[in-house]
Amino acid sequence: MWNNEIARNIKTFKKPFSQWPEMRNIVAYGEAKPLDVQKEIKHTFVDYLKIIKQVSRIPKSDIDIIQQANAEIGDNQDGLTKGTPAFLEKIGEHRKNLVPLIANSVHPDSPSYKTITKRIIRLMGNAQQISEEDLKLPKKDGLPQFDRSIWSYRIINSDEGKIHATIGHYMSQALFNKIEGNWEKDDLLAAMTDVIILNKLKQPDKPSPIFDLWRKPKADGGLGWISEKRLQAFEKVFNK
Repeated sequence: MWNNEIARNIKTFKKPFSQWPEMRNIVAYGEAKPLDVQKEIKHTFVDYLKIIKQVSRIPKSDIDIIQQANAEIGDNQDGLTKGTPAFLEKIGEHRKNLVPLIANSVHPDSPSYKTITKRIIRLMGNAQQISEEDLKLPKKDGLPQFDRSIWSYRIINSDEGKIHATIGHYMSQALFNKIEGNWEKDDLLAAMTDVIILNKLKQPDKPSPIFDLWRKPKADGGLGWISEKRLQAFEKVFNK
């Protein structure tokens, strides 16, 4: 995506974001420093496409690690226990075209652009109906008010985290719109989580800002998408 396309995307989301208290800082940030915001969005988008490319080309040895880690976690212990194996099964033959499929779908001139943006805006808007009490629940997976909404932006305590979360879900909805299937809204993000963890374990000394952001709790400005239980399970299997 070039700056012009990013600017058009920002314009699309400006009105709904302005209506949601938790996203108004993002709008103000975009108005005060538009070039900085465009650069951040572009870099995040490109970085996520690289991770998605890894998902599409993941070797069997890594799949084995993921499946063993899932067994360590248990089916009901983590919202992302199926991850890459389940995602690749759902994606099927589209695996080889995964990156261009997503990249082209979020382009403002794409035929499906309006459908995708309306869908993610609706899902994010649904989160405004979630009560403050429910947002404090420690376990949210499986509860209808959370499953039918994109809600993490309401409790992520940083602009950077909210931008990353929005882009991740945006790319997910772009994919789900193009490929029919029994999708759950976090299916793509779950597969990306596996790759992000494995990348860190393979190169522990290499700086990994995406890993750090996904690992950091929402209250501290991160996404909180890599749980301690999940990371420990991967470490146990990887270090055998």
